[in-house]
Amino acid sequence: MTAERQKEERYKSVGWIVPDLHPLEFLHFVWQNIGEARDGQPLEWQELQAYANMTGETLEAEEWQIIADMSRAYCKELRNLSRFAKSPLDKAQEHD
Repeated sequence: MTAERQKEERYKSVGWIVPDLHPLEFLHFVWQNIGEARDGQPLEWQELQAYANMTGETLEAEEWQIIADMSRAYCKELRNLSRFAKSPLDKAQEHD
């Protein structure tokens, strides 16, 4: 059985239905399942490892790094309490 087929079977066994996703959408899906942050703090590597061990998720090191970076950025924006702060969407559009 291929790794992709094993992953599909694992998801089915816990009741998850995962449509075909773009790779970045899939990383967002994984991040949402882990949780964006813990008590307002970025995810720790141990939490990512625990998730991988419990679910059997096999991502590349770079992909785990992207999830950790997303968590740090999310927490940074949560701490920005200025009512004049630009939204993440506005910041992203400035760079386009």
